[in-house]
Amino acid sequence: MSAAACSFMKPYTLRLFSGSWVFTDAFSPNGTTVVPHIELTSDADVFLIIPATANILAKGAAAIADDLISTSILACPSPVIFVPSMNAQMWNNKGVQRNVARLKELGYFVVPPETGLEIATMRNTLGAIPGPAAIVDFVKTVVGESNFVTPRETYEK
Repeated sequence: MSAAACSFMKPYTLRLFSGSWVFTDAFSPNGTTVVPHIELTSDADVFLIIPATANILAKGAAAIADDLISTSILACPSPVIFVPSMNAQMWNNKGVQRNVARLKELGYFVVPPETGLEIATMRNTLGAIPGPAAIVDFVKTVVGESNFVTPRETYEK
């Protein structure tokens, strides 16, 4: 979780809901991981960054590695998918659009935002996170339908 994410939800709460350790710091081991940005990404099938703020888009585009998420992006051998969430003014900003184009040039994937409820302003605008089905469909196109297992399928095995 980023520092901003921790402002919305405590890591312990997310741990209770996910059943997994929650990591917030690249330099402080948590649970069983010694080097989080390396170990957390080494076996991942995909790295989904949701919500992807303008800040993390910029860090990914510039290969800035100053926190757990940005160092994990650079360390991840699997596909990295950004799911942007911001208001229309930010999404349409030339700098943000340049960063999105650069991410794609670097081989990362960006799920196009939709018009819908934008979390920060609680208004309908372009820049909203697509619904879960759209995100799942996008991930399936990246990793391949046959390699995709939903969390529910994992629990049923």
